[in-house]
Amino acid sequence: MQWMPNQMLAISVSAIIPAAIREYLMAARGGAIISKNQTVALLAKKGFLFPALSDQEHIDLILNWLEWATTKSSDGGIPQMMNVRRYAEDGRLMLAPSYPETTGYMLCTLIFGARHGLKSLARKKLDQIKSYLLSVQREDGAMPGPGDEIRGLAFDTGQVLTGLVAYHRHVEALPEVTAAIKRAADWMTAQVEPCGCYARSASWNGSRAYYVQATIGLMQAAKTFGREDWLDAARRNGEWTFTQRCGDSWFKTFSFEDGEFQNLHGIAYTLRGLIDLGRHLDQPNYIDAAKICIDHICGMKFGDLPAPEAVPGHFAKSFKKYRRTISPTGMCQLALCAFLLGKIHRDASYTEHGLRLIDSVKRFHTRGLHEDGLNGLLPGSWPITGPYMHGVLPNWPIKFLLDGLYIKQGADALSLEG
Repeated sequence: MQWMPNQMLAISVSAIIPAAIREYLMAARGGAIISKNQTVALLAKKGFLFPALSDQEHIDLILNWLEWATTKSSDGGIPQMMNVRRYAEDGRLMLAPSYPETTGYMLCTLIFGARHGLKSLARKKLDQIKSYLLSVQREDGAMPGPGDEIRGLAFDTGQVLTGLVAYHRHVEALPEVTAAIKRAADWMTAQVEPCGCYARSASWNGSRAYYVQATIGLMQAAKTFGREDWLDAARRNGEWTFTQRCGDSWFKTFSFEDGEFQNLHGIAYTLRGLIDLGRHLDQPNYIDAAKICIDHICGMKFGDLPAPEAVPGHFAKSFKKYRRTISPTGMCQLALCAFLLGKIHRDASYTEHGLRLIDSVKRFHTRGLHEDGLNGLLPGSWPITGPYMHGVLPNWPIKFLLDGLYIKQGADALSLEG
């Protein structure tokens, strides 16, 4: 494509102004815009936190939003996000297109709750979500990314596999679901290079360690259908991911960013993938590597963050440096990793840390706003004007919060499949 003058100017400005200053200006501007809209102004109020409710009340908030969103959705999937900043500017609540990846692993979570006799969405909603996923699958078996992204992406395909495999195993073994799983797993397996990384053509931002999270879906499919070729591909990706380790408590390509700081959301994807592959593929060294990273985070105190018992949203230098923004998504994912370690090592201290993280995230969980579509979600960053998903309530943080709440309500962490 040709560069337009305004695009070149934006790149020049980005090159001149340090990232920290750009983010400060973005946060200040976003906060000013959000503060002017009475419905969402409190989300930008300095020091504001919601009161924590009971686990069941938070589960209800999430399920109510999912019920609303899947009813409003034009295609049966789960809309990608609600843009608070845009709403504050024009007063219109816009429903983003459905997101195949996150719809897929939300299906896995909803089935996880139902399997344990906990409150979830009705069967007809699970069927609706399943049908949406089948409708967007490409002919070659891959799943596309969000919005206008039509490429088949390995990460997205693996995440959707967790939902389809869970549906096949625990809801109903339908021929069309079986066929979709096999096409997706065949395609994913073909994307694993001889070295074990995913092909760049099937990767949104190059070969990354955090893609090991998606390999959970391929592994679950392999174990369900007894496919050694799929399992071998999952094993090779696990081995490649482990080679990305640099020092005891850090991995190259840990997360999405190319700079010094890495997002906890992506870091936790890496850790969760290593733990799950480690326990299912008999690779305790994977679990140990993830445990060392989690021990670093759990052993630190972060008294300068804008919420109690919170964890920073970005780390650098083997967790020796951090930034004062929070990733609600990453905190919930880290809690799930802690719950798993608590079970694997029979160590209640990990479980207790996971409980504290989930209870802290409750303070960011939106409710009481005068728009149904804005209640029951979590922001990408806290404060909401932070750098990741600035001014946005994405759908994926509540997947991991719901996982954590189900575990708090008695679901077995070791039976969580995605």
